[in-house]
Amino acid sequence: MQIRLLEEHELLKARQLWDYCFEKKDSPFFKWYFSNYCKAQNVLGAFTGDELAGMIHLNPYDISLNKVKVPLCYFVGVATAPHKRGKGVMRLMMKEAFSQLKSRGHFACLLMPVMPGIYHQYDFSFCYSKLKYDMPLSELADIYRASGNYELVFADMADREVLKSV
Repeated sequence: MQIRLLEEHELLKARQLWDYCFEKKDSPFFKWYFSNYCKAQNVLGAFTGDELAGMIHLNPYDISLNKVKVPLCYFVGVATAPHKRGKGVMRLMMKEAFSQLKSRGHFACLLMPVMPGIYHQYDFSFCYSKLKYDMPLSELADIYRASGNYELVFADMADREVLKSV
């Protein structure tokens, strides 16, 4: 098995594996991700001959630690082809992924798993919690009516500077 970064012409294989494991190719996120963001030089692949047996997308990501910008990788698209699962493919890929991190000068990475227990064996741990609030839109209208100081509008990319502080 060969583990290496993909070449541009191999992105189709990553798209196919993503379509099988995650969002379908006609979903808005899939289209955006593979058209605007995904780069072959950031996709680590495990190959058996020409077949893509597994992949990890090592997307560049910056965090802020004490107001200092720190570059690292955000692992997404961690997937193994169904007929290759349980055969140690991901163990080899994680080893190479961490070598890639080191060569890029990154001391950490991020991963948001769908099932956290899968990644404990690779020494991943929780570093934060994601809170989810469910609120009917009608409650926002009540806030507006009660105070009169708020305006309810849909945000777009022009509002990103304002939203950064939230």
